[in-house]
Amino acid sequence: MATITPFPRRSNERYFRTRNLYLAVILLAQGFSLVGLDRTDAQKHEFAFRRTFELEQTVERFNDKLPIFVEALRVIYSWKALREKMRNLHS
Repeated sequence: MATITPFPRRSNERYFRTRNLYLAVILLAQGFSLVGLDRTDAQKHEFAFRRTFELEQTVERFNDKLPIFVEALRVIYSWKALREKMRNLHS
């Protein structure tokens, strides 16, 4: 996994942001690029992904509660990777 850079703030159109950990896990497991992680307050994190048409389609499927097929191990590894990034952000 690539190193997470400081949270990109410059262009809202270039990045998709979410505070939904479950959505972030699915997007990461699907292979979308996580480009930033920000701790907005003590309990909430905001994840930034490079915006693509495919990402927007996946987000729409997620929001519409439609099936998204992902290998189980990829979901587990993505969950662990995001949790680790979140813990490191606190240190």
